[in-house]
Amino acid sequence: MPQETITLRDDPECVARLRGKMSNAIASVLRLGINHSDAARIQWQGAAHKYRERWAQGDLDAIAPVLSDLVAWLKRKGIDPARNAEVKALVNDPAFETGWNRIPAIAKDSRLLETFRQLASPAPK
Repeated sequence: MPQETITLRDDPECVARLRGKMSNAIASVLRLGINHSDAARIQWQGAAHKYRERWAQGDLDAIAPVLSDLVAWLKRKGIDPARNAEVKALVNDPAFETGWNRIPAIAKDSRLLETFRQLASPAPK
């Protein structure tokens, strides 16, 4: 007997909750990084520029390294997204893990997965 597949479309409250948590996490990390220092603001601007360029060129494979490099730089400067309360709320939400596990193409992308691993691991001391 085939197993029934439940999608996020079946749970609009869950989708709204995750969307809110993701927006909060992004805004919180952006504020933290941009307000940290001039160097951090410049780093964010550079990463945003590279991201927009790669996206416009359709070079989606080149986006994950940009994000990974940004996370590594932030951690070296003491701005650890993994310690951010809003990021923790997002990644600790059971629906986030469920959604992540249902997207095999992303789960198999080692560069994007490495970015998430960097977010989950504590900053080097």
